[in-house]
Amino acid sequence: MKNKEYLINLISGKSVLFITTREISYIRCHQEIQLISQFSREFQILGTYKNIYLTNIVYLYLHLFLLIFKKKPDVIFVSFLAQPLLPWLIFRFFSPKSIIITDFFISLYETLVQERCKIRERTILSKVLFYFDKITCTSSDLIIFDTKSDLLYFTSLFNVPKKKTLVLYLEANKNIYFPQEVIKSDELFNNYVVLYFGSILPLQGVDIILNAAKLLANVNEIKFILIGPIKNKIQSPNIIYIPWLPEDELATQIAMADLCLAGHFNNTIDKAKRTIAGKTFIYQQMGKKIILGDNPANKELFPEDNRKFHYVIMGDSLALATKIHGLFLSRNRELNNEKN
Repeated sequence: MKNKEYLINLISGKSVLFITTREISYIRCHQEIQLISQFSREFQILGTYKNIYLTNIVYLYLHLFLLIFKKKPDVIFVSFLAQPLLPWLIFRFFSPKSIIITDFFISLYETLVQERCKIRERTILSKVLFYFDKITCTSSDLIIFDTKSDLLYFTSLFNVPKKKTLVLYLEANKNIYFPQEVIKSDELFNNYVVLYFGSILPLQGVDIILNAAKLLANVNEIKFILIGPIKNKIQSPNIIYIPWLPEDELATQIAMADLCLAGHFNNTIDKAKRTIAGKTFIYQQMGKKIILGDNPANKELFPEDNRKFHYVIMGDSLALATKIHGLFLSRNRELNNEKN
């Protein structure tokens, strides 16, 4: 397993082609683009600002075809979801000297078969997805994972040599997310604000958060702000739902929060224990108190210190509610001590 310095040396002074099926403003893509722009000699980005996979893939195929007739890059860096670009990932048929770096940020097999249960196990289609994942890894010169836990899992699953792997932890966009003082709105001024945002995927365990909020409905001072496309809402006076926000407005909402929920909180999906939620890095960058799911991935970076990082058993709404209430009471004691 290599480190970040190895990746920097690999792209330093080189011409780099960066490809992603996700919008280029996405947290992972932005992080990698910043790294490439800082150290490469020259670089080209193939991607869009749209989060529409099919449209993005068609766009990439058209543009990648045109690259056959141009000067080949020294490094081909394939970011989020490389598998649909598999025919082009085997770039060696028109660019045999290019180094291929693949960010294995998401597994098709795990996401569609194990996590979201869209495809049944042991079917032909599930085996095809498994093959696409494996060949994506074996066809790359360097494979990037987001945590050590993910690296160990997938290198074992796909029989990938660890010498061609690297862990690159996520980083928040410092131009958008930074410590800031924001006066709470009138609606929240006298409240202890607990915030969560996300795309509401199953592994995030939003149902655990909703149930925890319901358990705290009788504590009038605690308000929950939940940002994202939540379908199964619990109607409770202590919950404020916001469908989605641009990043600058999201940062303002986070700045108003007294406590931020990172997770993951689902305890039935194995991936939730091997990955660190991207929002964790955003909260950390903004200097917020954070509740994390008690799992190996989170503990790779965030030690429980009773000041910034707090852990809770995954899958347990009562444990989460108890932790939130305890932090609320602790904050009140601190305020009372300051007054006295």
